Amino acid sequence: MMAGRRESERLRKQRQRQSAYRKKMKAERRPSRDDIARVLLHAAIKKAWRWKHEKRERMLSWVVNTILEGLIAQGFDPKASAEAIEDLIDKYTRNRWEFRQKVHLLWPVADDGSETSTASASGAQD
Repeated sequence: MMAGRRESERLRKQRQRQSAYRKKMKAERRPSRDDIARVLLHAAIKKAWRWKHEKRERMLSWVVNTILEGLIAQGFDPKASAEAIEDLIDKYTRNRWEFRQKVHLLWPVADDGSETSTASASGAQD
């Protein structure tokens, strides 16, 4: 009984810490690891696509193989992973897909309820 209460309390405190951390990151407009990874992948694919055919194929092959190896090492299905990567490459290149603006970053963010900070709407999101 006591162990269950301790675990429940520990989880409650963890949720509070995580919530506070997310609010802090949002207020600071600090990108997450996933935000950075998405932008890097997008940039690598778009840059490679501009190169001549042979260099493009080498670069894209390296990008795909590197990502695929990492996903498989984490336990993802190889075929499904390869298809997902190829779908992203198609979106970024053939469909000329660009990142959507993160609208919530355009609005003022109250850090403690007394002041607000604003983000520049002119920053590139690509």
